[in-house]
Amino acid sequence: MARLRGAIIFKGIDTLARLQLQQHIFWLAGVKAFLTGWVNVLTFTRYGCFGTMQTGNGILMARALAASNWSGALYFGTIMVVYLLGLILYRALDLVLGHRSSGTAVAPIYFVLLCAADLSSHFYGKSDWEICLVALAFGGMNSLAIKLSGRVVTHAITGNLNRVTNAIFDQLFEGGLSQDEKQDALLSFWASVTFLAGVGACAWLANHITSWQPESMLSPALWAASFLPVAIVSSLWLRAHDVAFAQDVQEKQLTRLAADLAAAATFARAGKHQPKHLGRGLTGKDRSASLPMELQQSLLMSKSVSKQYTT
Repeated sequence: MARLRGAIIFKGIDTLARLQLQQHIFWLAGVKAFLTGWVNVLTFTRYGCFGTMQTGNGILMARALAASNWSGALYFGTIMVVYLLGLILYRALDLVLGHRSSGTAVAPIYFVLLCAADLSSHFYGKSDWEICLVALAFGGMNSLAIKLSGRVVTHAITGNLNRVTNAIFDQLFEGGLSQDEKQDALLSFWASVTFLAGVGACAWLANHITSWQPESMLSPALWAASFLPVAIVSSLWLRAHDVAFAQDVQEKQLTRLAADLAAAATFARAGKHQPKHLGRGLTGKDRSASLPMELQQSLLMSKSVSKQYTT
């Protein structure tokens, strides 16, 4: 399975580009794992739940149900639903924009959501329901990063430790590993280390904070452990993700455009009007100009054919 994932990600790229992408994935995974470990300690300290690890929230919900703590079960269950909602909202946004969304484009949305949690505490008093803003943001970011997540898990370490242990055994007793399998094992080990580093760093900082109340907002330590640094790092990470997977983003956009062109030609030949959703997010000179010349020509030909059949 690991070999298949690596083959899919590196399909159709030369050796130099492959090495560069491997380096980008390495650092992207490390930063994302560190950030995830940090956020989960931060949210557990402030709200008694996890911002990204829904396995943990599921366990907490089950415990609450077993203890007939219906309000607690509702709380943890709601967080899980909001996280999934964030994932779905990103996918819906990406679909509406014709697969032209990117980390850079949606970063301001997640930045605002994360900062809103702190602002809510400051102006309205701390509420455990602020966690929903964090879960919504990270649900969307994790959905966007699915390409990276296909190679390594950055929000937990159990799967990574399993992969590393199996890789060591295979290397010693099962005839060795392929280069891709070695890379995946190293990546999983790196993600585990950086995740635990994020947990430890935030836990150490939290131990030096005497109060999480809004009146202590002038404390430098509390600002460091607020969601503002998380929002800043997340925005930078999303930008770096775009750079690393620029070819994948372009291929996804071109695939959508090709499908729209084919559908438009079919409707034109049938003498029907093109549905409004075809080409959504892909129309306009400013957008078509960024496409390769051959696809720009195809787009112009499609428009010409459409006019011929409809006039």
